[in-house]
Amino acid sequence: ITMLADGNGYRRDTAQRLLAERLFTEHSEEVAALLTSTVQSPATSETRLRAFGILAGMQRLPEELHLQTLRDSDPVVRNWAVRAAGDLPQLSQPIVDLVSQLRSDEHPAVRLQSAITAARQPQLPAIPILVSVLAQSQDDPLTPRIVWQNLHPLLEKQTAEFVAEVERVGAGKTGFPAAVLELLPRTADRLLSAPQPNTAAITQLLTLL
Repeated sequence: ITMLADGNGYRRDTAQRLLAERLFTEHSEEVAALLTSTVQSPATSETRLRAFGILAGMQRLPEELHLQTLRDSDPVVRNWAVRAAGDLPQLSQPIVDLVSQLRSDEHPAVRLQSAITAARQPQLPAIPILVSVLAQSQDDPLTPRIVWQNLHPLLEKQTAEFVAEVERVGAGKTGFPAAVLELLPRTADRLLSAPQPNTAAITQLLTLL
């Protein structure tokens, strides 16, 4: 555990590997408890993240600890907690609710990770999260690109939901965010090229354009 913070990269990596391996030995529960307490400790972000990564990677992340890290004061920890949710085979409702809320996190990296995770997890409301994260991106060339990569595979089957979400965002006091407006022509092009386009939803979208 101490070597997770060692100044030597080889020692850090070896410690991480050995701890992961020991989760499959007779010391499994002891190691899991040590890793959990490390994640909850005031240690450095790197040490906490390595301990968290071992538990998440070995599918030994307790739900209560996962919920704690989603609420963590460190945005790097929150980011990794959201990322871990994308790798789980099943999400509990509390985790679904927290990841959904983090679309409005104060840190842009956490918001962006919530969009990526939402596109991977069918239990999460992907379209609302993606549009919300896009709407909050200002003078940020990366977020619109990543949102588009995760959004366009969903558009053909969720056209109506996307258009409704765009209308909802545009109905706010400040009108349509620039990042949303800039994506609409590309979205319309993608939808019009679908084998069976949702003509009613596309009509709404063209009206917005």
